[in-house]
Amino acid sequence: MLGWTAKRLGDPGWRLKCIDPPIAWLRLRQADVVEVGIRIQLTCFLSSRRADPVLVRETRLLLTIGEREYAVPWVAVTDVAGGPFPEPVGHTVTGAEAEHAVIDYATPDAEVVAALGQAGSPIPVVVEALVNTSDIYRKVAQFDLFREVVLVADGGWRRIGTGR
Repeated sequence: MLGWTAKRLGDPGWRLKCIDPPIAWLRLRQADVVEVGIRIQLTCFLSSRRADPVLVRETRLLLTIGEREYAVPWVAVTDVAGGPFPEPVGHTVTGAEAEHAVIDYATPDAEVVAALGQAGSPIPVVVEALVNTSDIYRKVAQFDLFREVVLVADGGWRRIGTGR
């Protein structure tokens, strides 16, 4: 009984969840360095309507390419219309409704650029987030990136498959 009570006191009663899989786009940019951009439309919600709002301060993508895992940091977040959220950093998810965010990630890592720039087998992706005051990344979504065409430098955003 004491273990159950302790678990309930430490359990906030909600979970941040995302509708899988999100919609994704890729872009290859060539300026001083070649950089691959990944844009996802992430729809998150709280598993309890009574939960306090949750601030998603930061997210990152973990890409598994071959035997290695690469962390790709975010560079921008907007609402689906391209406008900023009212928070200075990140965006808030409330229990009342789902929150749609468009999040851009970018990396100049040569292995990631080569893997995402070419058509090939699916690349597993995990989206992790820092929420509220936590300093621990938590998994909020998992999907595969399906690349069927070769990316052209400075060709703009190209929608790619995620299983959706």
